[in-house]
Amino acid sequence: MKYIVCTLVCLLIVSNLITEESISSLDSLLQFSNATIPSDSLTHFFSGKLYFDNELYPQTIERMSSYIQHNPKGLFASEALYLIGKSYAAIDSLDKAIATLERNGELFTEEEFGKLSFFEIGNIYYQIESYDKAKLYYTHFIYFNSDQTIKDKAFLKIEKCNYYLGLYKSPIDIYEQFIKKYPLSPLVPELKVELANYYFSVQNYTEAIQEYKNIIEDFSECTWLDSVYFNLSKAYIKIGEWDMSAQTIHQLITRHPQSTHIPDAYRMLIDGFVSEKKFLSAIDTLNAIIEKTPVEKRNTYYEILTHIYEELGLNQELVYIYQIMIQQETDAEKAALLRLKLETIKKRTGKDEDSLKVINHELKR
Repeated sequence: MKYIVCTLVCLLIVSNLITEESISSLDSLLQFSNATIPSDSLTHFFSGKLYFDNELYPQTIERMSSYIQHNPKGLFASEALYLIGKSYAAIDSLDKAIATLERNGELFTEEEFGKLSFFEIGNIYYQIESYDKAKLYYTHFIYFNSDQTIKDKAFLKIEKCNYYLGLYKSPIDIYEQFIKKYPLSPLVPELKVELANYYFSVQNYTEAIQEYKNIIEDFSECTWLDSVYFNLSKAYIKIGEWDMSAQTIHQLITRHPQSTHIPDAYRMLIDGFVSEKKFLSAIDTLNAIIEKTPVEKRNTYYEILTHIYEELGLNQELVYIYQIMIQQETDAEKAALLRLKLETIKKRTGKDEDSLKVINHELKR
């Protein structure tokens, strides 16, 4: 029976077949098994893991505590204590969380979950803004840990503690100090992006642009650079560098043609042109985009073009664009709405000179 229950729980965890029904069934099975097998069964540990994965923290604490009570030095004792501590933290019983994790670190210093307990204590103190204690536990964790990836996260948290403790004057120092001290860390690319985004957020667009350009140059093979190109194009728009923004968007399309940022990048660029009354630039850009876009996707950009023509009062041009959109629209409801808009525009259509009057000055420019 013990083997069957353990096997069932393991299969649920491995296969991710975790539902309210499966947990309810497991409860019934465990109640039955408790009457037939010893209370130190591994079912307590594995069911506790199942509860933890489903964020059922009181049940996790109950099951893991039962396992620890009968297996204080068992194979999974350290992990059980670790999950108890994490569960207490999740329900804001922070004193109990710290005490449990502290105990785990002392009893199982050489084991993975014993070491991780120091990191979690650091996170708790960081959460409650006790940065001196957080820094102490992160340092303790680094001393005992050999996994460089996790150590890097602790090093970064220490740099953040240094800032909050007043050792650094600016948040920029967090990123710069870490990058300077640990240039080979896999966290460096991500932190460089955060640094560039920070410059953007405080409207230091010149520094943001330089950082984004450095990232593109230094990590040219990375697949996530589309977001960097997108942010770089935004920064150029903020300082009125329309041509540079257009070039950056072109690079985004060329190098990352599947990026989800492309429509937003185009819309942002065109909105910028329109806000600056650069209507011809907006129209030229849209026409260039439409030429490169598959026919079935062009209506997205034609719709943007209609907004510009609306702004300029170009009713005859609007009639033409809506006719094209109706021909290309495959959704019946959307096509019907487009026809209604077309009829409204047709009623507005007046003399040629009236419709062109608004952009006479722009055309002469």
